[in-house]
Amino acid sequence: MERERSVILEEIKMVEDTPDDLVTEIFTQNFWKDQPLGRPILGTKQTVSRLGHDKVQDFFRTFYTPDMIIISAAGNLEHDR
Repeated sequence: MERERSVILEEIKMVEDTPDDLVTEIFTQNFWKDQPLGRPILGTKQTVSRLGHDKVQDFFRTFYTPDMIIISAAGNLEHDR
């Protein structure tokens, strides 16, 4: 958990240090203000720092349950003639 947290925090720093990425983040946050689509994909330094093993485990126990599973399939069936 700590290793992955460090990786994500480093990725957040990289976005902040890359002007075009930073402008995109700022634009998205303002365009989708107060909406889930406006949240940074990587999270923020604060949210990533607070994320712990227990919170992740609770999330999976709550949302990754058999009653929440949807199985779907798509394809293209071609027959030899």
